[in-house]
Amino acid sequence: MLPKLLPVRTRPKPGESLSSWLARTAYENGIYLQTFCHLVWYRKPIWNRDTDRTGDFEILRHLASLTATSPTQALQTIIRHYEGIVFRHYLVSGTQRHVTSLGVYHRTRRGYGQTYCPLCLLEEGYFKLKWRFSFITACSRHDQRLWDRCWQCGTPICIHRGKWMHCDACQADLRHAPHLKRDSRAVELQKRLEGALENKLFWDVPVRTSLDFFDLIHDCTRALGTRYERNKAFRTAICELAGGSPDWIFPTEYYPQMETMECLYRHQLMAFAARILANWPWTFIACATRADFSTGYIFRDWKPTSSEFRRVAETFLAYKT
Repeated sequence: MLPKLLPVRTRPKPGESLSSWLARTAYENGIYLQTFCHLVWYRKPIWNRDTDRTGDFEILRHLASLTATSPTQALQTIIRHYEGIVFRHYLVSGTQRHVTSLGVYHRTRRGYGQTYCPLCLLEEGYFKLKWRFSFITACSRHDQRLWDRCWQCGTPICIHRGKWMHCDACQADLRHAPHLKRDSRAVELQKRLEGALENKLFWDVPVRTSLDFFDLIHDCTRALGTRYERNKAFRTAICELAGGSPDWIFPTEYYPQMETMECLYRHQLMAFAARILANWPWTFIACATRADFSTGYIFRDWKPTSSEFRRVAETFLAYKT
């Protein structure tokens, strides 16, 4: 049995995720993670689900008690903390808007939803909760794109398997991953989104709350993300009028969700979104005109949730018709 307080009272660091806090607590106390979980939460399923998403209050309560952590600080380690800021409604299961999918399969991960910055791991020693957001694709501090897999063997990251901060498949140290190039405009937009996480808005878009801002981002990426011919023409027009690389690629699916994309594709979408949001809405209108978007095409297979995006798109489409 474990004492009421652990010898090493590992409290969550600023912005740390629950899965990282839980694994780091076991590691710093010299206990194998699965043994630690078995002793504290006997036979409770923890790692066969997305721990950061579920935000189990029993796990939070016991872990906070063992480490002398305040309930407020513990609640900041789970995705649910951002309900009403990033997304309107919290979902226990299914695809949560703006939250990456881990592809949970038993205790393994098939998706590339857990991203990381090698230099942040090296300097700070933990995984950040914001790395689970689909619009966070780069490290604005170290000016590089995030990794979403082992840099040696390409296996998805499983925080709870293998040695701490190492790949569970090939034992490579994640902190030694090489530098990945980033798009400066995508990083610029991401910095504003990181400010919106704290309800700070710095963009010249007429939105009043962070929720409206994130809804607008979601609709922009939906308009950009499919492989329909006019959507590809839309991206080409952005490269021609606002800059960017025409060689950027996307998954082969016709209806990809940003939450299930690999980090490279999400970074490219953020780069496109940054360009059409600059000088909003005129860049969007110019690129949509060149791509020959029509009323029935721009909203094909989806409905916008942002009132600002809907207003601009419908005004533009009404003008075209």
